[in-house]
Amino acid sequence: CCLLAQSNLPKSFWAEAMMIPYETWTGCSANLEVLRPFGFLAYILIPKERRNFKLLPTAKRGVMLGYENNFSYRIFKTDKRKVIRV
Repeated sequence: CCLLAQSNLPKSFWAEAMMIPYETWTGCSANLEVLRPFGFLAYILIPKERRNFKLLPTAKRGVMLGYENNFSYRIFKTDKRKVIRV
C-alpha cells in the first residue's frame, strides 16, 4: 500500500490505510473482521444436496486468493487446481 509506505508508519496500520479509499468509494466503513490474508487456508462448504452419505466430508480445502467486487471470495481449489468464486 503506497499510503502506508510513504507515511513511515508500522505495518500494523495497514487496515487504517485501506479504510480511506474503501470509505471514499463505497460510503461505508469496512468490516475488518471478515478480511482474510492472501494464502489463508479456506474451506469450501459442500451443500447437503451434493452429499450422498453422512460420513462424506462437508467441505473441501482451498487457498484464499482474494475478493471479487460482488462480495464473494476467490478460492483456489487444491484438489482440482482451479480458481472458483464463492
